[in-house]
Parts: sequence; structure tokens; C-alpha cells
Amino acid sequence: MDKSCEEKAAKGPFVVVSDVHLGGAGSKYKEFREFLAWLSKLDGDGTPLNFRGFTLNIRKPGTFVLLGDILELWDPRKDDRNYVVQDFLTPVSILSNLDSDIIYVLGNHDEKLRDLKQIWDEEGISFPYGGSGKFRIMYRTYPERKKGSKTVEGIKIGINRYAFLHGHQFDSLQIFYRLSCTVGARFDPVDWFQDLANLSFTKNIKFRLNKSTVAFAILFLIYTASYLRIKDTPIGSRLGVGWVIVSGFFVLIIFPRLITSSYGVFWPCMKRILSISKKGKSVEDVVRARYLKIKGQFIKADTIVFGHTHIPGSYYMKGEDKLFINTGCWVEECEETKRNTFLYIDDEGAFLLKWDRNGVQCLEKHRRIDKLDSQSRKCYKC
Repeated sequence: MDKSCEEKAAKGPFVVVSDVHLGGAGSKYKEFREFLAWLSKLDGDGTPLNFRGFTLNIRKPGTFVLLGDILELWDPRKDDRNYVVQDFLTPVSILSNLDSDIIYVLGNHDEKLRDLKQIWDEEGISFPYGGSGKFRIMYRTYPERKKGSKTVEGIKIGINRYAFLHGHQFDSLQIFYRLSCTVGARFDPVDWFQDLANLSFTKNIKFRLNKSTVAFAILFLIYTASYLRIKDTPIGSRLGVGWVIVSGFFVLIIFPRLITSSYGVFWPCMKRILSISKKGKSVEDVVRARYLKIKGQFIKADTIVFGHTHIPGSYYMKGEDKLFINTGCWVEECEETKRNTFLYIDDEGAFLLKWDRNGVQCLEKHRRIDKLDSQSRKCYKC
């Protein structure tokens, strides 16, 4: 079965989550594990959940969409990706027995998994796991673009067509993503430095960015450069070779640790100074600012689902006759009322839900969306 047929035969209902950032300092990974355990125990015939004014019969998902930034490969706790593996072990164990198709759409923080996708594609294999469904990695969108085309054809669920993407495509501060699109190859310096910083030897150095390490690095470079210049030392001499070795050691071992440890400090500051990142912006702000310029003409769907901004919500664009839904996040930085959210989609429509240990709350409901009835595309608060 080719990809297009496989996508048309996608199993419902759908459950969509994004921005869990497993391995990151603020990830609510314990609550995410409990959510998956709850999901796995849902009745196959449906479990009725009563909200204000309506009852949603929620079933175990036929397709589970991980909509990017599930793994925190850019900024893991203590700059150590072992925490990512640690946090992901239990979720992957639960997912493997969920008997659902698992679709993993890559985000900017876990785009490195594209390397794994390329291996699977080259070998022509699907990832085997305990469930009866399939596990697939999608590079930027689900469904993927048609071969030789930039167009993304939405997948039909009920009477509506849905397209899924992480959402960093709408973020004007994602310079590396735009450069990657321009050159036609992945360009991700943050990931490169994390690769070097996560070498076993490098991690054992325990070299962190602080006043002492910065002062040492600057003084070391000034002293050695000055000494070589005063002595007029040729690069081929013993001292010159020694300088090259020490400098290379600094660049390959110590420098990556300085860069990765500073990421969590400098990046948020730069975003605040520039005030151009779409993180924390409402769905309407993001869509009106970037959608038409970047992706609008290439997405053929009634409803576009994305994450990235960490703010759950929706927006209906009348001129385009499209509904946009943000799935929210599972990280501590978000307000408690706006985190641990997920999207449930079945033939009746899309429902933005919030999970906690006491039960499930409904934030928004979008019933059957019919183009002949524009009022049905409004955002209905639960």
C-alpha cells in the first residue's frame, strides 16, 4: 500500500499531543505517563464523558499523533540527553501496547530524529513495536507532501479534512528552519553543539558557563595568542603544535559545553529583546502574522492542527474558510489551566481537552464543520 492510500485508511479516533519536551527541565513527564496509562485503559466501545451541555463518547485512539517537540534534544536537563531517554522509556512502553497507529511529526526540538527516519526509508522498513498498529516518523507534516510537490493534502476524518504540523513553520524567529528550507538540507547548529556536548568525555568534564569559566577562557586565549606573537613562534614548532592541540581541545570539548549551558539563558533573553517569537502568542496572532505568507497556499485542509507556541486554543479564518487549533503543551512554564492538553478528533468533530489526575475537562468543542454553515465553524467554549 502506498503512502497516499495508507493515509486515506487512517484509523480513528485521533488523539493529538505536542510539546511534552521529555528530558527537559520543565517537562510534566510524570503526568504525561499517567495520561497515557489512562488512555490505554479506555473502553474500546467508548467511555462517556459528561461536560456542560453535551456528552463526549471518548474511545481508545486508532491513531495517536505526536505533534513535535516530544523529546527535548535541544536543551535537556543538565545538558545531558540521557534524561531524554530516561523520561521516554515508560511512555514508549505504554504506546507500544496501545494498538494504535503512532504518527510522530518532528518539531524543531526533536528534528534530529529525521536521521532515524532516513534509515528506515532507505531500508524500506517500518518500526516494529508491540501494538498492532504502525509507527511512522513524518519530517514536517502529516500527511506528508505529495512526491515532487509542496502541497499537503489533508486527511479526511468525518466530513472534514485535517492537516498536522508542529508549528515552528509559523515562528519568525526559527532562522535555522528557514535556512534549512533555503539550502535544501538540515541546518541546526544547536543540535550540533548538543551532539558534541553529549560525548561521554565531554559530559564528565562538568564544565558549566559561569563567571569563572568565561574569565578563564578569555584570559587563556589572550595570553597564549600574545605569547605566540611575542616569541614569533611558527605554527610548525613544538609550541605552535601544542597551541593547535590545546585550541582544538577547547573548541571540540569545552566550547560546546559553554554553548549548550548558555542556551537556556541567552535564548529567552534574545526572544524578549526582539519580541518577535510566536511563543506565547494566541492562535489568531500566529495565524494572521505568518500563515498566508509561509504555508497557506500549500495546505489543502479544512482544519490545520499545530503546537509549538504552548498556548492551546483555536481560530477560524473566514477569508480562507479554515479552522486552526493549537494542541497546547505539557511543560511547567505554562499556566496550570493551560497545560496538559490534547486534541481528540472523531467523526463528530474536534475537541480540545485538558487532562489531570481528577479527570478530563473540555476547553473547546468543534462539532461537524460544514462549509455550507459558516456558523458551525465558530469556536465553542465548553
